Amino acid sequence: MSLPLFRPILLASVLALAGAAQAATMTAPVDASGNFTVTDTTGPGTPRTYSFRIDPTTAPTPSIYYDNSVPDQSVADIKIDIAAAYSTTAARLSTASTCDSFNCPGATASSTQLTLRSVSPFDYLAVNFGANELFFHWASPIQNAVLTAVNGFPEGLTNYRSYLTTPVPGALALFLGALGFLGLRRKVVQPRGAEPMAA
Repeated sequence: MSLPLFRPILLASVLALAGAAQAATMTAPVDASGNFTVTDTTGPGTPRTYSFRIDPTTAPTPSIYYDNSVPDQSVADIKIDIAAAYSTTAARLSTASTCDSFNCPGATASSTQLTLRSVSPFDYLAVNFGANELFFHWASPIQNAVLTAVNGFPEGLTNYRSYLTTPVPGALALFLGALGFLGLRRKVVQPRGAEPMAA
């Protein structure tokens, strides 16, 4: 086998194995009542199906389920992952609130429920439990949410991260548009008796 042909084949093999080693990702449709199910395909006793309810519902936007934890649980890395999962950019997301111990203001956790009350407004939420991760996205910011695991959270809740979409400032767009209009108007309309400016 020639060396130029061997390298692409070796690279393709390595990439295929690396892809198989990553977490399985599942898009789970959420119904109007907030109910959805996910299937763990990598944990012990798999496949195993879990039922959840999210209130308020994210419907028609699905939840995203990873049946292995996202490798790095830092706020910045989860922001990148949740942005990619919902086809937005991490630069548009700002951190709203986080909790690693569930002894945090506004967050309570049990073996079957995560409750967020009067926390900073958010429209993206990442919840880690055991070796699993759930991502959610709402159409508009919320401050309260309840995630119920009907069968209980496998291995218990670990952390949550919430993010808020920061829109491009509308005032800046209006200001730049007005400046452009004024510049164009000045160029087109000259005062009476004014001589055209020499180039």
